[in-house]
Amino acid sequence: MDSQCQKERYSLTLVTGPSSKQAARSYIAQVDATSDNTPSQYMSFSGSDKDQTMTVNLAGVVAICYCGMVSAENECESSLNWLFAGLMTIQGPEGGKTFIFPTNVVVKFDLKGWGFSPDDRLRIIPANAECSGTAQNPNNPDSDINFKVDCPAINGQGCRQATTSESIMTSVLTSSSPGVGIFIDRVDIQQTSSTLRFTGDISQHLGSDPEFGADIITLDLERIIVNGKDINSVSAIERFEANKLAGVFEFQDTYTNGPIQTYQVGHRVMSTPNYDQMTIPQGWVPTAADGEFYFTTSPFTFTDSKGHWTRRNKLETNEEIKGITAAPNLKLCWGIYSAGQTKFYHEAGKVNFVDPPAMASAVVSLTTKMQEAVAPVIIAFKTTDSRNEYSTPTG
Repeated sequence: MDSQCQKERYSLTLVTGPSSKQAARSYIAQVDATSDNTPSQYMSFSGSDKDQTMTVNLAGVVAICYCGMVSAENECESSLNWLFAGLMTIQGPEGGKTFIFPTNVVVKFDLKGWGFSPDDRLRIIPANAECSGTAQNPNNPDSDINFKVDCPAINGQGCRQATTSESIMTSVLTSSSPGVGIFIDRVDIQQTSSTLRFTGDISQHLGSDPEFGADIITLDLERIIVNGKDINSVSAIERFEANKLAGVFEFQDTYTNGPIQTYQVGHRVMSTPNYDQMTIPQGWVPTAADGEFYFTTSPFTFTDSKGHWTRRNKLETNEEIKGITAAPNLKLCWGIYSAGQTKFYHEAGKVNFVDPPAMASAVVSLTTKMQEAVAPVIIAFKTTDSRNEYSTPTG
């Protein structure tokens, strides 16, 4: 990865901030040290006055590159001085998806992206609005209201009109999701990859999908045991190795006694011939026999032999949304619920509610009058001349 960093490829679309060699000069790190010879464990790349901020505009996994030899002009002295410092997942949807739904039919959303969590929210807004909101109400645009949520109604509850503050709940697949209940009970490690062994047929839940690609997961750090010690008892080195297994890393600027802030990288899982195993591109090499992370067998186990995992590349809503008025090019916004409020950041796609043409005829026929019987239902319909989707039968 060092060689990729040394190509010095800046991007105007990826980043608002250090998007060119010239612009990057304003983001030089200012080290808090009493002299040039004093080492520092922490650097903030926010300029000489520590007031520069940057925004990554596209979701995905990005590489962080670092140059430790800077010229008097605040530029990297040589392209060969660029080093690969690590990876980071920028949360959010891929974007650009188009949904076309008929009115008066209950539907759901599913999105491809990175770093999704159960705290994510979606909001449908008018075509002329922006997901970033307004100057008076940033990151909180008003919702469109020409649809219903919590559908269908059950016992008079649900299927209500959306409000201007409507946030649609989402979910991600986890080891504890309904119908799953499959955990990681063992990690077999090699030098460049590792095999996760599951308690059941994981191939039914994780793998690769033509639309959503190979699944990306993180593991619950709190349940990882390293060399027989739980996560609260491990050394700093052991904790870092646990972070690598979890696919979740900790920021180094956490203030004393404050909550630990983390960021995701995740693991792209790969199927194996065994239904209860998957591999991840993360390996380990033991240190010398007197080193702090020396091992001969896998140093990782899990609380109650149940490692918990979360899929991060697919976000879903319940099948609960019903358009009641035809509306083109509505925007679907993605956001995060945190600290008691939801902020929206990115447009996930366009939503079109359309009134489908009426059928020339449509009949639903029962094949039995017997109470509580299990029997086929026959659906027969005839489209008008303007619809040719069913003119050629297949299958």
